[in-house]
Amino acid sequence: MSLVINSLDVYYGKVQILREISLKVDHGSITALIGPNGSGKTTLLKTISGILRPMKGSIKYEDKEIVGLQPHEIVELGIIHVPEGRRLFPYLTVYENLLLGSYNKKARERFKDNLERILTIFPILKERLHQKAGTLSGGEQQMLAIARALMAEPRLLLIDEPSLGLAPKIIDTVYEHIKTLKESEKITILLAEQNAAKAFEVSDYVYVLETGRVVREGKAVELIQDEEIRKVYLGI
Repeated sequence: MSLVINSLDVYYGKVQILREISLKVDHGSITALIGPNGSGKTTLLKTISGILRPMKGSIKYEDKEIVGLQPHEIVELGIIHVPEGRRLFPYLTVYENLLLGSYNKKARERFKDNLERILTIFPILKERLHQKAGTLSGGEQQMLAIARALMAEPRLLLIDEPSLGLAPKIIDTVYEHIKTLKESEKITILLAEQNAAKAFEVSDYVYVLETGRVVREGKAVELIQDEEIRKVYLGI
């Protein structure tokens, strides 16, 4: 088991956002968090990556408790976060954004090899290497955000809303790359996604969040057959 979360409570000030969240992410899998806006998906990813501290509960990564660690310490363990909205440096080039992804010592030492490998995965970024990130299309920016995270050599990749604001064809392209990360790069992925159809398409296991709680969970191929899930989240 790669990641195990048990009875997690998280607050923003006095407002409780996550309530008794428990979930597991298997090594080498893609696990999806789906649910409406405000359900707690982004808060959960921020808590795993150390940006937020839980009031209660446990987060173990490969049997190591990570609650209380600083974000840079969590990065050193191989947990890398691709935030909602991409959060690129728009006035820096694609190359410079990728360089900033290699901020831990091991990744810096392998920067050249990692860059070559990642530009093979995202060939469009090779064409845009010396272009400012802010001039890229939305899809290219999302690819750059994922590529920058890969430069840190993740073992567990947290991806928040990868389809947000993208056209359907571009979403398909981004998700093809996400599948490649699992199949070819052997990276474990936990993604938060409002686009439930795409989440079910690529995921091994799905958790449904509503008002800060896990209300349903199951293997993607089984949960997608549930009549209520199909009606509420897939519009079928």
